[in-house]
Amino acid sequence: MAAPPIRALIIQPDTTHEVREIEQDIRTFHGLVGGKPELFSTEHCTLWFNTVQCARMPLNSMATYLWWTVCPEMEGRGALGGTVFVTGPADDCFDSLSVPDEIVELYERMEQILRETREEA
Repeated sequence: MAAPPIRALIIQPDTTHEVREIEQDIRTFHGLVGGKPELFSTEHCTLWFNTVQCARMPLNSMATYLWWTVCPEMEGRGALGGTVFVTGPADDCFDSLSVPDEIVELYERMEQILRETREEA
């Protein structure tokens, strides 16, 4: 049985983002990250990205800051490049859950701070 669609936070390297429903299949995940999807699971969410091409892709600073915020022990240990999408953690059947509202709200607060900082500069 196919996993149900889920809501994901999709973060582009240019700091734009969208929250939308996606299918839980490898083709969709592959298309979102532009290659083989890898994941980093935290207690609150899962970040999906393309590690094979990550070094050659534009830095995704907002996705990196989100990663460091939800997983402080990773701060300064790496950076994410290219398009990154965020889902909830996996359920008991190892299907992803929808991105939690709290993660979307956290990201949007971070983005607001970035906008305000740029306006002041």
